[in-house]
Amino acid sequence: FSSFSPLPSPFPLLPGSVMGMVLMGLPLVVWVVEHANRRCGSKARGDLACTMAKCDATTTHLVWECGGAVICTEPGDYCFLTIPAVSGTARHPFSICSQPGSNKLEFRIKNMGNDTFTGKLYQHVQQEANQHPEDFKIAVTGPYGRLSVNLRNEKYDTVVLVAGGIGVTPMMSTLHWLYDMKQTNQKLTHVKKVVFIWTVRFEKELNWCTDIVAKISSAPMVFSTDFYVTRPDGDRARGTTEGGIEMTNVSFNQVAPANNDWVEHIDESTQKPYYHNTVTDETVWCVPFFAVVFFFVFFFVFFFVFFLCCW
Repeated sequence: FSSFSPLPSPFPLLPGSVMGMVLMGLPLVVWVVEHANRRCGSKARGDLACTMAKCDATTTHLVWECGGAVICTEPGDYCFLTIPAVSGTARHPFSICSQPGSNKLEFRIKNMGNDTFTGKLYQHVQQEANQHPEDFKIAVTGPYGRLSVNLRNEKYDTVVLVAGGIGVTPMMSTLHWLYDMKQTNQKLTHVKKVVFIWTVRFEKELNWCTDIVAKISSAPMVFSTDFYVTRPDGDRARGTTEGGIEMTNVSFNQVAPANNDWVEHIDESTQKPYYHNTVTDETVWCVPFFAVVFFFVFFFVFFFVFFLCCW
């Protein structure tokens, strides 16, 4: 071991204590630069006045008008939001669901719990901002991001958009963009068909896309929709607004997740049977069967192959 020589240090002229200070200071410098860019960068927009703030059973719907300035967003973009009324330091990314290229920023944010940022935002809008949305200020950084697929590529003649629940927000801006591009024939002549597939738990959640669905319904030769509701209509009464669902030419399918121990009930509003699971507290339109069979078949095949390999 007498011939062993240590590797050269990346900081040969710095004592150990100074080297440690440099290494510890680098993350702080990065944070300061990032914070300054968030406040003063080209994508930073501060103190935007809210023009609409309201809540439904599970989401917060926020709209900000940006005056005469056009927000140059691409489909699927997102922004970082800082809301001083909720937290002056927290910054969270949310997908833009408004029309790209407009002077409006629109977000739909799901309440993820009372102790979370989205839950505190939901409570604040319910209690205060809903009454005076013009006093509700935010700081916006962005937009950022882009779709992983280039829809302008001429090799795509069919576009299929699939979403579940609140994951529909980037699809909303994408549908706006596709519709506008098709109407103006801007480099999307190769796209012949757009299919929008969306799964939600409750029928009331279809209200989130009322505007865009009504918009694309005017072009049925290009756009088609396929909606799936996994919970019966009877649960619509939980915290929903009055009026029900009003959408143009919209139909949906009712499907069910898998489980067992079901009790049949009759929905008072539709007189349709539905089933409630007394163990998992799930509510579905029909008792699932194939998922259970698939589970046992998969379980059997897995262990059969496992024992063959061990043999």
